[in-house]
Order: sequence, then C-alpha cells, then structure tokens
Amino acid sequence: MNRIEEIIATRSSAPKAFRAVTTYDNGTERMHETETESQAQNWAIGERQKIGIPFVDRDSGEPVMRVSVTVEAIPRWSGYAAVFEPQDSE
Repeated sequence: MNRIEEIIATRSSAPKAFRAVTTYDNGTERMHETETESQAQNWAIGERQKIGIPFVDRDSGEPVMRVSVTVEAIPRWSGYAAVFEPQDSE
C-alpha cells in the first residue's frame, strides 16, 4: 500500500463526530459524516449555496431542491445500539 492509500484508509476509519444533514423538498435527508465540526461546516457551506436550485435526484430521477442544511453532533454511541428480540420459549 502506498502512502496516499494509507492516508485515505486512516481518514476513512477515523471516528466521525459531526454530520451535515441536507433536507430536500420531497422530504428526504442526506447526511455527510465528518471527524470535526469544521469539516461539517465546510460541507454545509457548499450545500447551502445550492439551496433553492433544482436538480435531478439520482435515486428517483425527479427534480428536487435543497431546502435546509444543518450541522449536528453525532451521539457518542449511535453506532452501537443493540436490538434485542424476545425469544420464543417452548
């Protein structure tokens, strides 16, 4: 693995602490998770510049518009929620 691949792998595996959430006029939301609040704010700046400009959604093929962008902290244990289902006793 060369140096660039090592850097990319390290950054990709780093824990994410903030996210920029973009809301669209059709009700969908997309999230971009980052390591720092500054990174999330930078992403949000680019997304906010596109608010009100229609574009074609890749998933649906329909025209949509961004309506809001927020930056929020990711709850510390959000990725570790356990789901327990009751076991049938016989």
